[in-house]
Amino acid sequence: QFMEELDDYGITEISQLEDAYVGCYRDEATGCEDLMSDIYSSEMDALPTWVHNAIDWELVWHQSLRYDYFTVYFDSEHYFFSQNF
Repeated sequence: QFMEELDDYGITEISQLEDAYVGCYRDEATGCEDLMSDIYSSEMDALPTWVHNAIDWELVWHQSLRYDYFTVYFDSEHYFFSQNF
């Protein structure tokens, strides 16, 4: 079932899976926060904690990142993949 869902996104080979896979998280907001922290680590480190904690990561996912990434919900986890693999 998991591989069938990936097939819908054009991932049909292990090498494509490895190139596209970003991570596995309990929810999309946590995955989004982790992804943004990886990409913008120095900028995120410069933010005060109260600003960083106030960011609505669910909103960031739905308004911005879901166009470049997709998730597959499987076995109570969200598996993140880049659409630009």
